[in-house]
Amino acid sequence: MADAREYPKLVGGMDQGGRIICSLIEALLRQEGIQFQYVTHRVKAADSAQRKLSLKSDRYKGLGDLTDLLGVRIITYFPRDVDKVADIIRKEFTIDEENSVDKRKQLDPDRFGYLSIHVIASINKERSRLVEYKQFADIKFEIQVRSILQHAWAEIEHDLGYKSAGAIPDEMRRSFSRLAGILELADEEFERLRAGLDEYEERVQQTITTSPQILPIDQSTLMAAVESEAIIKQLDGAIAAIDKVVVASNIDQTYLGNRATDLKILGLKNLDELLRAMDHYDAYIRVFAEKWLARINGTAARTEFPQGVSLFYLGYILAAQRDDVEATQWLGSIGGRGKIIKDMYRVWKQVVAELGEPKRFPMRTK
Repeated sequence: MADAREYPKLVGGMDQGGRIICSLIEALLRQEGIQFQYVTHRVKAADSAQRKLSLKSDRYKGLGDLTDLLGVRIITYFPRDVDKVADIIRKEFTIDEENSVDKRKQLDPDRFGYLSIHVIASINKERSRLVEYKQFADIKFEIQVRSILQHAWAEIEHDLGYKSAGAIPDEMRRSFSRLAGILELADEEFERLRAGLDEYEERVQQTITTSPQILPIDQSTLMAAVESEAIIKQLDGAIAAIDKVVVASNIDQTYLGNRATDLKILGLKNLDELLRAMDHYDAYIRVFAEKWLARINGTAARTEFPQGVSLFYLGYILAAQRDDVEATQWLGSIGGRGKIIKDMYRVWKQVVAELGEPKRFPMRTK
């Protein structure tokens, strides 16, 4: 067995290499539009490496034979992304197929935690010519890819200390199997949920121009609206111009999700109703935004407004005309307390003084 003094020499520079490899993988995943929870690395500790040599002395003769002294772990949100990530890894790195394994094809159904792909990789020839990768060209490392729920089970199972099915006490084996099954079912259900949301967003895109009245207000429909509806684009641009900034090029889904909640609280039922309200209050939204932003001029440094910012100001217009539970509830949801509520009504009076009292937009009661 290799002398333990060999270890520092073998792992020298691996930590730095791991950071560089993780950064590369993150960039590759983002380039392909794959969402992930994290990419991380670790250098196997000396005692852990020696223990592996002892347990598998028939396979490894020395520390230099180990292919996982450097390990990289990629955690995806959904199981189907595991294969997409693995395909990218195989395309971008040199793979030692003989020592790589898809453990999903090997393990029993109750071994949910290790349903992961383990790939032994190294920097490919093209990339190893680049200065930032050249010093790591000869390093082999293990890349593990698994979903977040698979990872959760693996970590819990590791903490419990039972990796072998035969080591689990008989009275506990049923619990292990049941919990593994629950997590696997949850993984599958999240996958179905994502597929269902993808299909719904496609239907929204197809329906928004033909039958907006049948589309309820939610995050997906607002995303489609800010991408396609001229009235929203025009009002967003006008509000951004007040502060001499631009409208963001990317959609903030969380922002539009919050706007969907606001508008439903304030009584709007569907996308057709929303678009008609935007048109109805067009001039009022512009003037209110101008006076509201003048109120806080110099206190907020910004370079852009989010897409759909006009929806936020529509909320103010709707709330300012009401003095009821819904308006109070909305103002509370955006942090409206004390002075901000008084300012809203004060600015609204200024708008009405300039433009006149608007005709009340006819809200549906059902």
